[in-house]
Amino acid sequence: MIGMNNSPIMVVFVIAAIISCSTTPQLLDVDNRDQIIKELNIIADNAREYYKKPVRLGGGGNTFFGWTLHPSFSATRYGRYRTIVSGQNITVIGTGITLGYDGINFVKVVLISGPNTITSITIDN
Repeated sequence: MIGMNNSPIMVVFVIAAIISCSTTPQLLDVDNRDQIIKELNIIADNAREYYKKPVRLGGGGNTFFGWTLHPSFSATRYGRYRTIVSGQNITVIGTGITLGYDGINFVKVVLISGPNTITSITIDN
């Protein structure tokens, strides 16, 4: 039986549990965004390696044309990815597994990379 001396501890525990439950979805959103961005960076690095590799060695020879997303990256535990390839740029779109801030649409991040560096990252929701 819980005595009066344990009541403050129980109140603190209940308050902590309520705060934890109310902030967990936001933390999951942030974590999912972070993981999507990490995976987008890995995909972009892979595409830039292809771009720089000579054609005779299986690369693009200074173009992204011919590069394809490796099947292991089309869907991961953090999201799904698709790419739009042009000669000098690659766009990678990552759609997360958690709902974004609006509570309706999934987290979405769009990364655009040129031959040497990422030129844009847009976080939607």
